Amino acid sequence: MQLAKIATFLLLIGFFFAPLKIVSAQAGDSAIVTWEANNFYPADFEGKPQTTFRTPITVSVEVVRAGKLLNITGTNIAWYVDDSFMDEGVGKKSITFNTRNVYGEGHLLKIQIERTEGTIEVIERIPVAKPRVVIEIPYLNSIISAQSKATIKAIPYFFTNTLLSGLKFSLDINGSRQSSIGDNVLSLNIGTPQAASQQTLLVTGTIQNNISQTEFSNTYTKLYIR
Repeated sequence: MQLAKIATFLLLIGFFFAPLKIVSAQAGDSAIVTWEANNFYPADFEGKPQTTFRTPITVSVEVVRAGKLLNITGTNIAWYVDDSFMDEGVGKKSITFNTRNVYGEGHLLKIQIERTEGTIEVIERIPVAKPRVVIEIPYLNSIISAQSKATIKAIPYFFTNTLLSGLKFSLDINGSRQSSIGDNVLSLNIGTPQAASQQTLLVTGTIQNNISQTEFSNTYTKLYIR
């Protein structure tokens, strides 16, 4: 199981990595921009949640001087997304909006912080990814013994529906739909292969958002019987 979790983490990090950007400003000040996507991902996920189409995202900004945070609660801050004005206010250090762009486009965020020493302007790109499904097979090298039982899970990542019950799961084995023992769990009784072609099972997992039918993801992997 631990190997499966490590592999899942590395797979998702490989798809997407967005480090926090520290933008230099005048008068020795720096602006630090952070953002957080509010969508579905497993509780034990240790990476940075990806932003997907229509995901609520909260962006925050702080100003640092000589390694210390400055008090900007009395500072006017203006926010722009893709060159369109979003909001403005004194001490407005964060905004929340739904991503409007699809995978591959992203959003260009501009923040103007009106300091007495001058205006700090920050430009930050927020990428937009796709929701994903990961099939978790907790067996070394995906190998399982004949005459045993296999448990397979379909794990959703970054769907806008934040409730597991709001997602529809399906797991197919060699193209045949299987009945699951839970929302996203499939239990298989493994027999003894009678031919070499039966020693490999193609496992396909599909997840769809019940509210937004256009939001779905599928993937496949293989299970080997030895």
